Amino acid sequence: MRELPKKVDWNESEHEDVDTQEMNDPNCLEALRAFRLLKFFLTPGMLAQTELLGYLIILWDINWELFVIGD
Repeated sequence: MRELPKKVDWNESEHEDVDTQEMNDPNCLEALRAFRLLKFFLTPGMLAQTELLGYLIILWDINWELFVIGD
């Protein structure tokens, strides 16, 4: 398993327009629900959950643009 990043900078304001679009996209909402990430996505204050954010970063596959969980 990859190592947790030493520091993660999270700037929520940079993604405000994208977040609004995603919250109005039924397919996006369904995908977030399917992976049980909707509650996480709607949770403000990501700085309070840096370990979870770091774990999600580890699971993200840059090439496939999806989360890789297990084999």
